[in-house]
Amino acid sequence: MLLDLASALDNPEGFSTTFSLIQSLFPYVFEFGDWDRWLAYLAKAISISEQQHLRFESARLNEQMGDIKEERGELEEAKSLYEACIEKYGLMNNVEKKAYAMAKVARILETQGKTSEAILLSKKALELLESSSNFETIAFVNI
Repeated sequence: MLLDLASALDNPEGFSTTFSLIQSLFPYVFEFGDWDRWLAYLAKAISISEQQHLRFESARLNEQMGDIKEERGELEEAKSLYEACIEKYGLMNNVEKKAYAMAKVARILETQGKTSEAILLSKKALELLESSSNFETIAFVNI
């Protein structure tokens, strides 16, 4: 499957299919830990999504790259990627995704001992979700 993904990334015209393939495979990334290969795939996918002005795809791919960076302990890089997601999701008025990314930044801040900042950011994320019925996101932000 990863060879299929590498080939698909060489064909920007079919990027919607490539993006779907990445989304299907990404949950398995953490089982295999092939971080460097996935970071390269995601970097290429981000570049294509930005060239094609695909804002949601770009934001989601940045978030996934942040997830890998966070898992590797590269917290500042992960935080920067999540902050880019917050901005992108905000521009799309995707409140739930924005709040989810804010919670990821808050988690990093907490890990870095910046508890006050983490609490403040979590409260802002919860405020965004006041009218949401997405209980999974609300639960994630509350953690």
